[in-house]
Amino acid sequence: MSDQYLWDRSGEPDPQIEALETKLQPLRWSNAPMIVRTRRRVTLWPLAAAAALVVLVAGTALWVVRRQPETAWQSADRRIRRGETLVTGDRSAMVLRADDVGEVEIAPRSVVRVLESSVNREKLELQRGTLRAFIWAPPTRFQVDTASSRAIDLGCRYTLAVDEKGSGLLQVEMGWVAFEYQGLESFIPAEAACRTARGRGPGIPFFMDAPETLRQDLARWETAPAEPELDAVLKASRPRDALTIWHLLARVPQSDRAKVYDRLAALVDLRSVERARALQLDPQAIDAAWDALHLQSSAWWREWKRRW
Repeated sequence: MSDQYLWDRSGEPDPQIEALETKLQPLRWSNAPMIVRTRRRVTLWPLAAAAALVVLVAGTALWVVRRQPETAWQSADRRIRRGETLVTGDRSAMVLRADDVGEVEIAPRSVVRVLESSVNREKLELQRGTLRAFIWAPPTRFQVDTASSRAIDLGCRYTLAVDEKGSGLLQVEMGWVAFEYQGLESFIPAEAACRTARGRGPGIPFFMDAPETLRQDLARWETAPAEPELDAVLKASRPRDALTIWHLLARVPQSDRAKVYDRLAALVDLRSVERARALQLDPQAIDAAWDALHLQSSAWWREWKRRW
């Protein structure tokens, strides 16, 4: 074999070399791009960067909460901060206490947020669940917002429960609570209750010992006002239920106002009230009708109303 053949394949080849070249032909180098299949490698740095960002955001949010000022409310051995959201578990409750305001028990499965805390106003937001408040602060200082109403304390003990939509029930044990939403007002005394519903606001107050038919027909009327339910409420009302009838006077259509007023006049003494002015919802006539209920002077709660 010529050495030149091994260099540039010129000259006479050796038979053994030719045989070897034939066997190795499949492995001959080619200009075509080589494809190499390997196991997929997972690049971890994007995941690490995302995790770091989450930690940073969470840390920043926690820092912001911690930087919020402390409020008058205390739970166990720590002060609650403004803007803090309190969440109770399925079986755990929480008690908030402020020496110059009152005490609030947050029931299990509830979500409460602290909106405001100052010398003039303490405001919580009940997003879901139940709270029970016993307040000794001056009237109107303590308030609770829900998605459908605002409960304004007038010196009382009460329970407020709402669902995820903000609909629920307020029950007053002692004192008074004003229920307000976009100009719609209800005034609930001790031993009375009032429903609230998203999109409608506070309903019509009723005493908890009112006849069952009155409570059921009132609930139906609040959901879908209709004359049969209204007539049933008027018929079932007792003198004590004048509270409910007085609130209905301003809520029913004008065409139903006369029979509501006449039923109220049958339950309480309205001789000092001008019927025609009351049917026009004149504020002075409506206040005079309220005073005939002998629950609390209208001047008293209108004085506090100016502070809302």
